[in-house]
Amino acid sequence: MKKLNLIITTLITVSILFSCKSEQEKMENRMKKFITEFEAKSIPLYREQAITSWNANISGTDEDLALSEKASFEYTKIFTDTEAFNELKEIKESGALQDPLLVRQLEVLYDAYLGNQVDTGLIAAKLRMETAINKKYLNFRANVNGKEFSDNQVDDVLRNSKNTAELKTVWESHKQIGPVVAQDIIALVKQRNLIARKLGFGNYHEMSLKLSGQEPDEVTAVFDELDNLTSENYKSLKKDIDAYFARIYRVKPEDLGPWHYQNRYFQEAPEIYPVDLDKYYEKQDPVRLAAAFYDGIGLNVDAILAKSDLYEKPGK
Repeated sequence: MKKLNLIITTLITVSILFSCKSEQEKMENRMKKFITEFEAKSIPLYREQAITSWNANISGTDEDLALSEKASFEYTKIFTDTEAFNELKEIKESGALQDPLLVRQLEVLYDAYLGNQVDTGLIAAKLRMETAINKKYLNFRANVNGKEFSDNQVDDVLRNSKNTAELKTVWESHKQIGPVVAQDIIALVKQRNLIARKLGFGNYHEMSLKLSGQEPDEVTAVFDELDNLTSENYKSLKKDIDAYFARIYRVKPEDLGPWHYQNRYFQEAPEIYPVDLDKYYEKQDPVRLAAAFYDGIGLNVDAILAKSDLYEKPGK
């Protein structure tokens, strides 16, 4: 009797293992097929999106921006396919995939499709808003006393001028982009949040994080920890920076404005120490230096540089 029970148990175990193996193989084959078909559709559309986006960003023309918007919509439309999403959902819910690469590909594709399971009209409207805002940023130039300043010219004044009135005028002129795009950005935020809520998320911020594999609370905790670990050192260094600039600009530390910190967004380390690196590069060709560096590590970038748009111009 014991022998019979052992045989039955063995047969059941083998049957279960065979069934699991069969299910795994079936789902992995379905996933591989999905990826093959997805790549065939997405690669040419992604390439077109990338090229038209590049052209729009270096020209700023209505024609190129319209082409970029159209290409972005055609690419994004792939991810609105409900039937394809349901296929991914079924594979995901089976839990049968074991190949780590396929598991990761499923996660990425599932989230990409999930974020677009709404009416295509909502997505098209969002893309139109984003294109309109991008156009305004691309074509904006600070107007300083009737003269247009490029971003590089603004940076040059903020970095080198010691005249507080000039610094304030140039900095505030650059910030006039705010009123130009403010209402557009508010409308875009509402549109993005509308899409997110229709997909079951609280807002677009939450959706963006979760669909990129991050948890909002964890991200907040990381930055809170970073702040706790660095805040005292930051305050100490900021005090040194303020003392230096107060002396340079001949104002009280409490009278320093955002225009005194040498860049448009206070995102770069100000030059408060007597280190001059410009003298090493002022007679050098930066393009040749970059090419030589990459050649030195076995990467030839000549073809990339030949197709690159390296210098500022109107609309860029």
